[in-house]
Amino acid sequence: MDLKKLKSRVTFIKLMIFVVFAVAIFFAVTSKPKLSPELAANLTEVVFKSFGGERADWAWTLLEDNGYVAVGDTASYGAGLTDVYLIKTDYDGSLLWTRTFGGAGKDNGIAVIKGHKQGYVIAGGTGTDTAGEMDAYIVRTDSDGEKVWEKTFGGENYDFAYSVAKTRDGNYVAAGYSSSFNTEKNSDIYIFKFDDKGNKIWDTVYGGAGWDTAYSIIETKDGGLIYTGYIDKQKEGETDIILMKTDAEGNCRWARTYGGVRKDVGTNVIETKDGGYLITGKSTSYIGRGMGWDIIALKTDAKGNSQWAAFLPAAESDVGYNAVEEKGGYTIAGTKRCYGICDANVYIAKIDLKGNTLSYKIYAGSKDDNCSSIIKDSKGDYVLAGTTSSAGNLSGDIFLMKVDPQGVKTW
Repeated sequence: MDLKKLKSRVTFIKLMIFVVFAVAIFFAVTSKPKLSPELAANLTEVVFKSFGGERADWAWTLLEDNGYVAVGDTASYGAGLTDVYLIKTDYDGSLLWTRTFGGAGKDNGIAVIKGHKQGYVIAGGTGTDTAGEMDAYIVRTDSDGEKVWEKTFGGENYDFAYSVAKTRDGNYVAAGYSSSFNTEKNSDIYIFKFDDKGNKIWDTVYGGAGWDTAYSIIETKDGGLIYTGYIDKQKEGETDIILMKTDAEGNCRWARTYGGVRKDVGTNVIETKDGGYLITGKSTSYIGRGMGWDIIALKTDAKGNSQWAAFLPAAESDVGYNAVEEKGGYTIAGTKRCYGICDANVYIAKIDLKGNTLSYKIYAGSKDDNCSSIIKDSKGDYVLAGTTSSAGNLSGDIFLMKVDPQGVKTW
């Protein structure tokens, strides 16, 4: 064989090796491992109803008010880097109006509730015209979402509000974190009360030498307050869930912590019909369940004593955001991810009054979909809100989805 033919054959062999290698890489990237029979039986592929622009848009909290109202952040609209984004739809999910709030900086809307009498109250954070790096931010609107007033709370460093609730005396309380009131400049749990005109009534902080945060606060049936979040155990990044009960003025009555050997975080708390509390959140402390977070539901009695803890199934790197109590148990919503198998998906689970899983559903788009809120509306359906990358915008759009009591998607 002459040298020219030999070189040609070597070139051909190299080309074939390259083609085979390229095809193998293509299928490795574009295909996914087969789902387990259990996952496949509980997964539904869906197309989400989405809202947003060309950049990133997120939804964090949802409520019902002659339709549905969701709050979040937008980088697509408004005056700054991100603005608070408030949207309202009718009962069929058709958009009625949108509003943005904020300035030239970074502004975030995390929680929304109905205000006293009418309108809405939004809690979050603002980096626009602040006393510090970031201030807790409260916006009061009328029933059409038009701004009535906006106020900031905090000090000279970072302050943020993750949750807001009405109180029976016609005022409001909010919870989050502050690094403005301690010498360590770490975050403390930050609770403050304000009236319907945005005037501060009182504020207080709780915490130690580490980073502590409250994610959810409600008024209890006895007129006090209860909140959950996490406290820093000052040990290689470990955290525990905290549940603290206060009187109406924010004075601590008792505090309980729950956790294992790693990280545990409470994201939402509700008062249950038996007088106790249900915390939803996330945990990495349950050894052997996977590489990431597990969704956790933790039930306590009226004094915060743990009654049971449930880790929800089919979950790796997952977060439980909030829960709805109903006859015979609870419905919990969040986000689930299976390493190497599926993207982030919307997740709903039903558990009984002892924490046993009754059923669960996974709703999957073509990309990442993250659920952050669920409500049960006046018609008995579930409505969920979050962020989807499946609608064509990889940065994320707001999604809303309605499912019937059996978990069948209606829109």
